[in-house]
Amino acid sequence: MFEITNKPYKKGLLIALILILFLSTVGLGPLSINLYQSEINKVEAGTNYASGFDFNQHSYLINIYFQNKQVGAQRYEILSETPNDNFNEIVIEAFTENPEYSGNYFLPFYKDYTVKYTCKIGDKVAIETGDKNASFNSKVEGTLKIKIIGLCTISNAKKIANDAIVDSVNHFITNQLNNPTRE
Repeated sequence: MFEITNKPYKKGLLIALILILFLSTVGLGPLSINLYQSEINKVEAGTNYASGFDFNQHSYLINIYFQNKQVGAQRYEILSETPNDNFNEIVIEAFTENPEYSGNYFLPFYKDYTVKYTCKIGDKVAIETGDKNASFNSKVEGTLKIKIIGLCTISNAKKIANDAIVDSVNHFITNQLNNPTRE
């Protein structure tokens, strides 16, 4: 059987193994210890195509998908002073695929990284056909600059970015519904 007889060496080896185990579990995410402060700066640019209907008399269901999983659903209504009795709910869907992460997001105590994303937004007709003349068809591209100081796992760092993307897309959609740009 393997036995270490030198006590200082044994103690140092044990401390090193515990430290490696701790840092690897915290860094990879099985152990979720998150004691950190985060700062997120957002930059986004979007295009909006709107035609053929009055934005002031509709009910909307906004479905947000992130990497093919639905992460949000919200009902949103815009009512004018003379509401239309024929309320048709328009389903708007937003699809964000694989954001690009770059920079340092893997160290356990300091993360400074950038995330770039693109999201296609539209009613079902616009998404399925790519029709720019559909009732609502948009695209938003954004960049997040994220800085995290403290103990934060890689998986939680990505979750912080993903949640910020979803919030940003939802804000973009509701802003466009409140202030439509017609081309």
